[in-house]
Amino acid sequence: MASKIDASGINNSQSMPVSGAARFRLRKDLIRMCLRDVLLKAGIPTEWIVPEVLIASSRNGTSGLHLRLRIMRWDDRLPGYALVIQRQFEQRILMMDPIAPEWISGISWQFALDDEPDLPQLPHPSSWTRKPAPGADSSANTPMFQPSANSPLQ
Repeated sequence: MASKIDASGINNSQSMPVSGAARFRLRKDLIRMCLRDVLLKAGIPTEWIVPEVLIASSRNGTSGLHLRLRIMRWDDRLPGYALVIQRQFEQRILMMDPIAPEWISGISWQFALDDEPDLPQLPHPSSWTRKPAPGADSSANTPMFQPSANSPLQ
């Protein structure tokens, strides 16, 4: 009879811990599956954002997994939705493994593009902190990556 192992690394049929390597593989697969589910549900091709799972250790000696989400293909809409993608991933993995916050030590994003996209120049430094004058054109202060209501990534 096959035994069932959950993502926490516990063999449910015999209550015996599994090896660290098996637990890492199981959690890595769970991360990949949850990210894939989120991307497919949003209509984002899965090859655009690829998970890289790293072993991380803290100063107090505990270890966990760090997830680096690597953006492989540029699309102007992705940065505006990165936090939404991350939150939906967090919700999905929490649904699959309620103790995931205990073993996921962090999430970061990396641009790993093959081709350099055409990027705009940064706005004037004061544009980040100044308030627009009343009645002035506020387009200079509008975020470049602001999600729109008719975007397919919503």
